[in-house]
Amino acid sequence: MSKPINVYVIRHGKTIFNNYDRMQGWSDTPLLEESEVLARQLGKNLKTINFDAIYSSDSGRVYQTRDCIAEGYGHALPMQADRRFREFFFGHFEGVPVVELWNKIAKDRGYDNFEHLQKEVNMIDRLDWIHQFEDCGAESAADFEKRIVAGLDDALEDARKQGYENVMLVCHGAVCAQLFKLYTEGVWLNRSPENLSVSKLVCDEDSRIFEFVNNTQILNQL
Repeated sequence: MSKPINVYVIRHGKTIFNNYDRMQGWSDTPLLEESEVLARQLGKNLKTINFDAIYSSDSGRVYQTRDCIAEGYGHALPMQADRRFREFFFGHFEGVPVVELWNKIAKDRGYDNFEHLQKEVNMIDRLDWIHQFEDCGAESAADFEKRIVAGLDDALEDARKQGYENVMLVCHGAVCAQLFKLYTEGVWLNRSPENLSVSKLVCDEDSRIFEFVNNTQILNQL
């Protein structure tokens, strides 16, 4: 039996849209300068792990994050980008204020406001409500899950062929949350994991389970 593959799932650094609390799926804004610095620091802090490769989405903010992490890590690593690891597509709600959209959906679903909705409904479970709201053109939660799992399947197949043991997957908040829902027991998120957080997914041939999720201590260690 082959060795397990450790996938370190990393959310991209904080962007302009993140800073202004706007919906950011397939729309794309660059990292804040401070986030580039932090991503390099994260790469330095990950030097204790012998990484073999970096997989990522093809979004600009992820490219920035990935490249800064690689720079901090200090060793050249093979990189592969896959559009299937993109963030959830929010349709014509791309770029609108987060609270504005979720307040509308909350009231449409019988909740007082976004704050009330967050307390009651898991982040991933409510994604499909965007798809169903106002014929906005957003993708469905089922399609989102399907493409992420297919992307991960192919990344793991490639990693096994190459003999990799430790790889990074640099991606997005909802992508991380979707993976948590699939491969953890009892992890409940009412918001995206932290920017530049690290989560460790251990993948055997017949099982996938997170060892830890949403870890920010790796970034903050000196």
